[in-house]
Amino acid sequence: RQWSVDVVLFDWGGGWGSGTFRISENLVVYSFSVPKNRLRVVLGVLAYIRMFCFFIFARWKTFDLVVGFSVASFFLGVVDVLKFRGLARKSLFILWDFFPVHQVEIGSIKKGHREKLLKLIEGKAIEQYDVVGLMSNKNLDFMKGYHKRINVRKIIVPIWGSCGYSYSEEIKIKKTKENNILNVVFGGQITRGRGVEQIIKLADRCAKYKKNISISVYGDGPLKKSVVEASKANPNLRYCGVVCREEYLHSLNGFDVGLIITVPEVSVPSFPSKVIDYFKAALPVLAAVEESTDFGDFIESIGAGVSVISSDLDALWGALMEMEWIKESRGLDEMGGKGFRYFNENLEVSKVVDDLLINL
Repeated sequence: RQWSVDVVLFDWGGGWGSGTFRISENLVVYSFSVPKNRLRVVLGVLAYIRMFCFFIFARWKTFDLVVGFSVASFFLGVVDVLKFRGLARKSLFILWDFFPVHQVEIGSIKKGHREKLLKLIEGKAIEQYDVVGLMSNKNLDFMKGYHKRINVRKIIVPIWGSCGYSYSEEIKIKKTKENNILNVVFGGQITRGRGVEQIIKLADRCAKYKKNISISVYGDGPLKKSVVEASKANPNLRYCGVVCREEYLHSLNGFDVGLIITVPEVSVPSFPSKVIDYFKAALPVLAAVEESTDFGDFIESIGAGVSVISSDLDALWGALMEMEWIKESRGLDEMGGKGFRYFNENLEVSKVVDDLLINL
């Protein structure tokens, strides 16, 4: 398939810096960066104005497909400009995060007039697109209730990943034979909404009952200090820091179980994307998720792991004990293999793209 991609990045994290970056012959990134300092909001507004003018005046080619990702508000008006200029044949918005309701429910944004304004802006930004892609049926139902006035076509676009090398059978066979410890891994942002408190409590219970279970945490974020301090006092908890993606994916081969924990008692149904990395490494998934999501049902329906409600620490402990028993009975490889096969058959990026182009 012949293709070329232009990426316009509103770099709120400030990691890229502003400028044009040619990644390959067919891939160019235009970055509008916002430095992290006390004037961040003002600089963010100025970066948005520069980006908006760029869309108005740049000599663009006609795009067969314009794709946006949540949060949509950063690109308010942009798709409308491209349509007005006759440069966007079709447009698709990938909705992974329901903003701002999720941020309100986990305490990142206060309720009130600010929330209502942010919801209005986000809704207007989403309405620019021809089609909205959501991760699951529960996401689709929530979208219909939360954004009642948005009348655009909605489809399911599952999370995806590249078929890069992750799974190493030799490492896993060696590890299974030689290691009597259940090695659990959590990789991702160490921030609100990621189950950091539950992870620490779970590790504390492992230490209390002297279990041969090790929980390793990769990542960074505002709550990193809590994990680091807890790991110093608890040999069952390890903080592995931040590593490059290739090193992280390779390290997953040394673990038995991939851990996913979300915030309990929220209305927004999540569908954690980190499951892709676990599937690629053939790791069984231990998921503690909110009642509103269908993610847990998905994991169990394909036989790739165990799911419980994230608000029930006793149930999570019971699921961890179940994983320990499954390892002792040599059943983890079969469970992880089901996730690995499901990924290759359904979630590999070329498969998802082929299905998406048919649906569009």
